[in-house]
Amino acid sequence: MTTTYHIRYFCQYFGSFITRQPKAVAPFLTPPRFLTPVSVIILICLMQLILIPLTIHAHETGENLPLLSFQSTGATEHPATRTITSTTKPDSSTPRTITSTTKPDSSIPRTIESASELDYPPFAVVLPDGTADGFSVELLKAVTKAVGIDVNIKVGPWHEIKQSLVDRNIDVLPLVAWSQERENLYDFSAPYLRMSKVSVFVRQGDTSIRGYGDLKDKEVMVMRADAAHEYAVDIELCNKLILTDTFEDALMRLSKGEHDAVIVQQLVGLQLIKKLGISNIVNLKAFEETDLKPASKNFAGFEQKFCFAVKQGDYVLQGLLNEGLAIVFANGTYNEIYNKWFAPLLPQPPVPVTTIIKYMLFILVPLTLIFAIAGIWFLKREIARKSLMLAQEMRSRQHADTQYFELFEKILDGFALHEIICDEKGNPVDYRFIAVNPAFEKMSGLRADDIIGKRVLEILPGTEPYWIETYGKVALAGESIMFENYSKEFGRHLAVSSYQTEYMQFACIVQDITDKKNSMDKEKKLTKQLQQAQKLEAIGTLAGGISHDFNNILSPILGHAEILLDDIEQKSPLRESIIEINKAALRARELVKQILTFSRQGDTDIKLIKMQPIVKEALKLIRSTIPATIDIRQNIMSNCGTVMADPTQIHQIIMNLGTNAFHAMEDTGGELSVKLHEIELDEHDDLIHVEMPPGVYACLEISDTGTGINPEIVTNIFNPFFTTKPKGKGTGLGLSVVHGIVKSMNGSINVYSEPGKGTRFNIYIPVVKNSFQEDFVQAREPIPKGRGRILLVDDEESIAELEKRILERIGYEVVSRVSSIEALEAFRSSPDKFDLVITDMAMPKMAGDKLAAELIKIRHDIPILLCTGFSYDMEQEKKEALGIRGILRKPVIMKELAEKIRNILETKQNMDVTEIKQNMDVTKTKQSGEK
Repeated sequence: MTTTYHIRYFCQYFGSFITRQPKAVAPFLTPPRFLTPVSVIILICLMQLILIPLTIHAHETGENLPLLSFQSTGATEHPATRTITSTTKPDSSTPRTITSTTKPDSSIPRTIESASELDYPPFAVVLPDGTADGFSVELLKAVTKAVGIDVNIKVGPWHEIKQSLVDRNIDVLPLVAWSQERENLYDFSAPYLRMSKVSVFVRQGDTSIRGYGDLKDKEVMVMRADAAHEYAVDIELCNKLILTDTFEDALMRLSKGEHDAVIVQQLVGLQLIKKLGISNIVNLKAFEETDLKPASKNFAGFEQKFCFAVKQGDYVLQGLLNEGLAIVFANGTYNEIYNKWFAPLLPQPPVPVTTIIKYMLFILVPLTLIFAIAGIWFLKREIARKSLMLAQEMRSRQHADTQYFELFEKILDGFALHEIICDEKGNPVDYRFIAVNPAFEKMSGLRADDIIGKRVLEILPGTEPYWIETYGKVALAGESIMFENYSKEFGRHLAVSSYQTEYMQFACIVQDITDKKNSMDKEKKLTKQLQQAQKLEAIGTLAGGISHDFNNILSPILGHAEILLDDIEQKSPLRESIIEINKAALRARELVKQILTFSRQGDTDIKLIKMQPIVKEALKLIRSTIPATIDIRQNIMSNCGTVMADPTQIHQIIMNLGTNAFHAMEDTGGELSVKLHEIELDEHDDLIHVEMPPGVYACLEISDTGTGINPEIVTNIFNPFFTTKPKGKGTGLGLSVVHGIVKSMNGSINVYSEPGKGTRFNIYIPVVKNSFQEDFVQAREPIPKGRGRILLVDDEESIAELEKRILERIGYEVVSRVSSIEALEAFRSSPDKFDLVITDMAMPKMAGDKLAAELIKIRHDIPILLCTGFSYDMEQEKKEALGIRGILRKPVIMKELAEKIRNILETKQNMDVTEIKQNMDVTKTKQSGEK
């Protein structure tokens, strides 16, 4: 028995030596206290069998012996050899290759049996196909492959496969933790892995377990026959130890709340929790693993040393496994397998402080030396560069001084250097001339010899305080400043840049900007005029659109009034009312013309008129629209001369100014006074100016006793959209329209107002001498009648119906349509049925000119009369191309319509006769030629 023990010790010790872990055998066996003669003989034989091949190889290669290999005893009929290559560096940095030639023991089958537990990740796991995998399984495969042995690995519960090895049903287990008790059951290879301290896993939120001492009365689960099981029993960890077949089962039961804790290796427990997707279990974490290799530092307490376990007494297989471990350690296979399974799980071990310091010194010392050399070189270079720069700067300053004096003399802007003068309190009160350049002399008219050393108030006593105060801030506070101001002493606008040269002194660069300032004022005036023109243009566009709709409203009023005047008897009491309706409609028609003129879509009807009847008519209209609390007084001189004006515009002036007066007296009442008289102005009169030469003027004076106008805004009242009236009382357009009308008649308008005492407008219009009077309302003339067939087109049904009635009254047959598309279809069906087409210009879908173009395509000689609410001018060539023989402005008057139709039809008849004669002449010419 003693001899057997010695052999076992030697095999394990020598295997640990091969794996470079000579101390790893200590926990397994203790050295024998004595050696028997038989033991000595056996040991010597074993050493000879192992050392002879290596010694021969070392002698042939001349290399030292860095690694020993086992050679199995047995028959020699198996000549197979194994080559072991190792890249170790025992004595030098040169890799050494060691070749061992061994003969396999005939008693060892070429295939051995092994088994792996069900689930102990990452050491042992079961793949989906039921085969074993994991770190220990892959390592066993690598070790057996290194020594030329195949291995079959089955899977089973730990306690079963553990017992199978005891019963000698299998040859080796890949993962067995060494213990003194297991030493009596198996033989172990050198340790290839160690793990320290099992971990306690509990349910999250369980505060009753904080350490191992709290487990005494708890139900603690361990895997049956696991090292943790043996450890827990050995130290009497708890009174209620629950055994399970797998740790996976234990963790699932803990998660469901069946027991209190699980004792398992920390790494295994964390892997199983992740695999099972359990979220309510936590680890007490006694410490954090950083390295599991056998050479790592051992921790106090429970420690597991994982080895390959073989059947007790199977020393040959034990030696082969140790030899295989030596090979996989030496050729790097072990590290590859280790990194594959543990690198993703374990944190990197900390780098020693001494190593960090060593590498820092290795880097910093050369860098410091380099920087020192570079610094000395750079310092020398900078000194040389600075010296060169200093010399260049001195030369530059000398050159700059020369240039400065040249610039001072030749600069076009005025330059002056001054010294500020203060009173006892330190306030600036004056300044003294120190130097001026020729440009300043030319600008100011002062000679340098006369002003240098003198104070400004001596030279220019009228200098405003503004200049002294501004320059004082510059000279005393060092505040640079740029400003523009008008100098009364020089009579010029000046732009000044001033800065402090030293305390109490300042320099000024002065530019004469008088011409620029005048140009800017002129530009502002032009800009203001442009803005006003743009406002008026916008108003005109709006007015043009409104006037078109207003014409459509006026057309039936004016048309029906004319029909009534024709139908009603001369002695009827209603005739006077109808006449007034007709006159009002005509006045409105003229007003629409004026709106179109204002919007540049119509022409004014300028003619010689007497203003008296227009003023009286306007006052009647005003009287009917303002309350009785406002008294209207009029003084219309009958001998006031004739003026060249548009009656509608005169009416518009009176209505606008009368409305303004009413608004000024609406709350308090008062008196509206209107005067018309003739006045002669000579060249000495204050009213005379460039736009209003001396002569005779009709003066229209409109005054009120209202609130008056604030003097600050009098100059703005004629601006478009300017108004002081509350919202809903006015738009700010009335006075601007009045101003524009008066200016268009070469007249002038003046306003006199005082807050609380009222306002007076005086309008002056030139009188035309030797003129004759033209009544505004002319006598009605007979309406010409005719015959023919007319196609009438207007999208306003009321207008179409009215015009049809008018045309039928004067003898024409009429077919009316309210759609241009329908009219086109009616004409296309019977183009020869009609003698004339009357169409509105602005219609949906197809405008009047577009309709005319389509009609001409069907019948080129059809005459067309175009009606429009705008002043629509068209080039003659375009009118002829479209067959348009006339343009009539809405609202249509019966007499104008009848005359326009008769002229068109007569012209067409004449053209037809002419064409017939021409055709006859052509025919005769052809007949003569044939004869």
